[in-house]
Amino acid sequence: MPKVPSTQEFDPYEGNALIAGLGPILPRLDVAKRLIELPPKPPPDIASVPKHIRMHLLMAVLDLHLPSLEEQRLFETIDLMIRQNYDRLSPLAPSTWSHISGQSATTNQPLRATPSAAAVVGISGTGKSEAISRCLSLYPNQVIRHDSFFRMVNGLTQPLFLSLNAPFNGKADQLGLDLMIAYRQATGSTRFDEALESRSKQNGPKLLREWLQVASSHFLGLLHIDEIQNLFKLATVASRKHRNPGSRAPELRIVEDETLKWILTFLNTSRIPLLISGTPDGMSAIQTRISNTQRLTSFGHHVFKHFEGDNESTFKQHWLPRLVLYQYVARPLAPSDELVDLILTKTGGVQRLIIALWIAAHRVAFERKDDDLRLEDFQTAADTNFALVSGAVDALRSNDPRRLERYEDLYPRDPGLWAQIFGPTLGP
Repeated sequence: MPKVPSTQEFDPYEGNALIAGLGPILPRLDVAKRLIELPPKPPPDIASVPKHIRMHLLMAVLDLHLPSLEEQRLFETIDLMIRQNYDRLSPLAPSTWSHISGQSATTNQPLRATPSAAAVVGISGTGKSEAISRCLSLYPNQVIRHDSFFRMVNGLTQPLFLSLNAPFNGKADQLGLDLMIAYRQATGSTRFDEALESRSKQNGPKLLREWLQVASSHFLGLLHIDEIQNLFKLATVASRKHRNPGSRAPELRIVEDETLKWILTFLNTSRIPLLISGTPDGMSAIQTRISNTQRLTSFGHHVFKHFEGDNESTFKQHWLPRLVLYQYVARPLAPSDELVDLILTKTGGVQRLIIALWIAAHRVAFERKDDDLRLEDFQTAADTNFALVSGAVDALRSNDPRRLERYEDLYPRDPGLWAQIFGPTLGP
């Protein structure tokens, strides 16, 4: 019987110097093991630790990370985009250098028919940005340095990925500057210092062209733009408030056409994979403005969900058993259906809110003389500190489109939310 090669013995990209530094292709089980993070549990003698010290130990729960199946699929998408694109940009192919130099190709090798792009969508707090960051961290290095490289006298500094937020003002000039800053921070390059230090008004399209030329010539493997909703602005309050019942919500308006035009150009010509992520409103807005939605989802469309409906069992069976291990009291609270219902009711099943409520409930418990954690602590914490999000949570649980529109408008953009939740000292 012929021997079946292992994943270590068979490499579909063998000999490509651009891919060699990415490490081996990981099976999904290994991806899951590398993505999970279980911070140190409370010490067995937690009762002997003063409560003001426990408050600081409690914050370890912020590092708890339990990757979903969708997150594991996301890593596979990212890995496919990067490796497949580098495979098409083989340093040995004349068309690669013709493309980078902007000259006409000297061979008949066709460019790929579809841009390498993927989208990640989810309401604020479902962990999409954290998931992307952790997926990218599985690569050995963000930047691969080649002491010698084909056709390059001084070798090559190869940025594997760049990740940044879309600028809050949605403007092309700010996006260009932010891309240059991200490139400089990753590689240490001084290539963009003059543009970054200029005090004069910048030309957005020129900045973006300059950045793209450098990124392409250094074989950037993936560009990730988060908070894509920043490229749009809400319709006026009046138009949202006074629209007729049953009518469609006013569309988000693009802040600046130049920014969207550049994204389209990037998709069509750069041969650099693009990963965008954002909230449903922003993702819907950008997809309606791109003539072919497949451009943005050619490699995948990943939806990060909160715990609701059928997904509630994931919280009960997967999340809560791990979460209850992080109780910093002498007499822990046993998991129960009542605890599940209370947490999901008060948080809408949003992962970030669940962790916030867990911390807040402990702070309520620490105010008592009795050293235990109770269901009432979660109720008190929610009533005291979750007033800012109670309307959003109710809308989320209602699945009422009209109420959800207000949720998307307000909750994701509230900068004072987490300060309000974590800031005050809670009392019973």
